[in-house]
Amino acid sequence: MRLFSILALLSLPAQTAPVAVTNPSFELPSTTTWVNSISSWSGSSGFVENCASIGFVSGFHQTQCAGIDANTYTQNLGVAFAANTRYTVTLAIGNRGNFGEGLTRFGLRASSAASTNLGTATTVDNEAVVPQNTFRDFTYVFDTGAVPPAGNLIAFIQGLDDGQGSSRAVFDHIRIDATPLGPATAVADSATLHLTNKVRIPVLANDTGGILPGTLAITTAPAFGTATILADSTILYAH
Repeated sequence: MRLFSILALLSLPAQTAPVAVTNPSFELPSTTTWVNSISSWSGSSGFVENCASIGFVSGFHQTQCAGIDANTYTQNLGVAFAANTRYTVTLAIGNRGNFGEGLTRFGLRASSAASTNLGTATTVDNEAVVPQNTFRDFTYVFDTGAVPPAGNLIAFIQGLDDGQGSSRAVFDHIRIDATPLGPATAVADSATLHLTNKVRIPVLANDTGGILPGTLAITTAPAFGTATILADSTILYAH
């Protein structure tokens, strides 16, 4: 038998990692004018338009922007919440000018309670704080604790009535980042196995500081055998 140890990560500063969003700039479906759908997002009363063709002059990301009227659009991001992590959502919100913009609300939900907003959602009065015919970035922040919300991250965007009869929201370029709270500290892991055998080691299970699974790396190969990072962020050691 051979006894070996693996040190997954040393103490590291918090590392911000993006959370992937499908169609984050609302370029799909492609259009030169207007289409009543938003690809990869779930909801109704949504639309995609060419930003410049409807009067916007700055602040949009690529060509198109999206909007909703008195409704909610969501996307299940397919990744679970991590413990002790700060999630920051940034959304560009537009004011089309004299078109009757309402309020835009956005943030995160968990798939285990898909209709409940986490923390305090960001609500923006488009016409009051965004210059006409432009977009401006706004952010939402949610911190998890030692026990994170169950299920996957869900991003949501809502168009709400502003009290003056308008509930249209125009927006573009959503970005989501995850940052561990506090320094990441790894604890050495060990296992015992017979020659020619394999063992899978959950190297992050005893670590602290909200280490993001995507940052796991093997910096030095083992002196004997092989070590491979698996999709679930465990390490497979084969002797």
